[in-house]
Amino acid sequence: MHELQTLFATQEGEQAWEAEMRQSFHEGDLENLRKYLVMSLESLDTPLAQQCLAINSRSIEFEGWDDLADAIEINEGDTVTGVTIAIANDPDKAFDKGQEIRPYMLLGIYGDEPFAFSKANTHQLLTEAANPEGPAWA
Repeated sequence: MHELQTLFATQEGEQAWEAEMRQSFHEGDLENLRKYLVMSLESLDTPLAQQCLAINSRSIEFEGWDDLADAIEINEGDTVTGVTIAIANDPDKAFDKGQEIRPYMLLGIYGDEPFAFSKANTHQLLTEAANPEGPAWA
């Protein structure tokens, strides 16, 4: 079993790894965050990790923003004030070396309930996202 698998096997281990990343993110230390991710990916030594390391972040493009804007425009419910994006994988998947993992993207579209996105500043968003019980919108 890989070191990160062992770490992520417990909730405490996964939370400790995430806490390191969150701290750098909240402090605006994106260079330390980048180094931490690179170190973690290098230690995995899997094809997906190698692909992640080889990609220049400036070359990543998310497509479909026009479709998202159209969907928001024709929305008949509450006004859309917040959008979240997450990259995930099947939680039951074992990360065996040599096995190809296909992550997927999750999109959340929200109004101002139960969190007032339209009135929140960056600090308030980050504080809510760091809520130990999960953000109000989750």
